[in-house]
Amino acid sequence: SFELSTARQAGFEFLSDAASHFPPTVNGAHISRAIEAALYSWAHDNPKSLSQPWQLVYFEKLHGVIAALTGKWEDSQLMKDLLSGKHSSAKDVAALSIDQLEKSFLS
Repeated sequence: SFELSTARQAGFEFLSDAASHFPPTVNGAHISRAIEAALYSWAHDNPKSLSQPWQLVYFEKLHGVIAALTGKWEDSQLMKDLLSGKHSSAKDVAALSIDQLEKSFLS
């Protein structure tokens, strides 16, 4: 569970920091919690978790999502897509490939 996992708590903290880039009218805590839960589920379902601890898979994707949210310069493509409703759920964000996340970071 979330309360017993220091990895998940750390992930939520990192996502909460990234959510500070959202406009003040957006509930960043809600988005952070939803994305964290989706990343946790994604990491457990990922085949990589069969050969390495789920935490490694989780943090690799978490790093990509945070970079994609914050962007290299200002508003990233992922941020714009979330604000416009392009991604209908946090699971959509967790399903993005590392290449897609990197493109968003660089946008």
